[in-house]
Amino acid sequence: MNNPYADNLTENKSSNRAFGKNKLWRQLIVVVLVVAIATGGFFGIQQWQRGRNQINLLKSANESYVGDARYTSFRANYIFAVAQSHTIDESSIPGAQLLMPSGASLKADNFDQLFEADVVAVQSLSEVNPNDNKSLKKYVEETLVPDLKTNISQDVKVSYAYRGKYKAATIVVTKDGRQVRQEYAYSGSHPYMVIAQIKSDAFNEVVDTLVGIDDSTAKDDIDQAKQVLQSSMTLVQADKLQELYDGASNDFRQKTSFSDLKSAVNSATSFIHRDIVIPGGSIQADQFVGLLTFPQIDKDEKKAIGSISLVKVDGQWKLQGLSLPSAPAPTPAPKKK
Repeated sequence: MNNPYADNLTENKSSNRAFGKNKLWRQLIVVVLVVAIATGGFFGIQQWQRGRNQINLLKSANESYVGDARYTSFRANYIFAVAQSHTIDESSIPGAQLLMPSGASLKADNFDQLFEADVVAVQSLSEVNPNDNKSLKKYVEETLVPDLKTNISQDVKVSYAYRGKYKAATIVVTKDGRQVRQEYAYSGSHPYMVIAQIKSDAFNEVVDTLVGIDDSTAKDDIDQAKQVLQSSMTLVQADKLQELYDGASNDFRQKTSFSDLKSAVNSATSFIHRDIVIPGGSIQADQFVGLLTFPQIDKDEKKAIGSISLVKVDGQWKLQGLSLPSAPAPTPAPKKK
């Protein structure tokens, strides 16, 4: 005989089990959502904090070492402070800046000697994608560390840390119980590397102050100075020396006559019609000093370099000094016997 009560009881039990399962699923979904929100919130807060750190990092970089000259690389599009105990050399190794101890006379082809003498090398990292932390780590682990182990020592230690929004790698190389390299690689908008033997004051000053030109408080001055540098050399190449002379600073015209300028340009005729490169220069207060490089057309030809300096007068950059290479005197023909 059918028992309606028993049937209802069975249906109720089934409903209760279904309800229990639905409740469990809802609880699991709630837990997953809470975890997801918490995780997202954690990473969101972390990204927000790194963004604030990046702002503070750029502010500190621009406001530190205000008494030291800033070197700006037009090639790498970054700027950094140079310790007063060092001078800058960008002509010895293309694409790299060497901070040389003042008064030092060293050959740039002997890296061990350079770093032992407290030289600091700075270079851009074209192998690393801008603003890409994964790209930096891949470069360090797949290219830089293997190269160091092959050419210097197997004892290489790497550590990572965030500076602002981006990752930095510190690499220390030890050989025969002595540190021989301290390298610092940073991603950011202009990936770069700083190399020395140890973490010296000059090394730290570069790391503390290097930023992209666009992030520098000197950006407007640098852009204006670059335009004047380029237009000055264009006038030289076009033989429009009177226009160059008339637009120069009063100090330049007092120290240099027009005939002196014309004579210097004539002596450099074999160089000035080449593809003149201005890799960068040092800016401090109202002074800018840039390097001029002239590509070699003969492998046996000595490297030709010059310099150009500007001064800021009433808010405008003007030519302050110009030094051009002179063509070597012709080798006299041997006397006939």
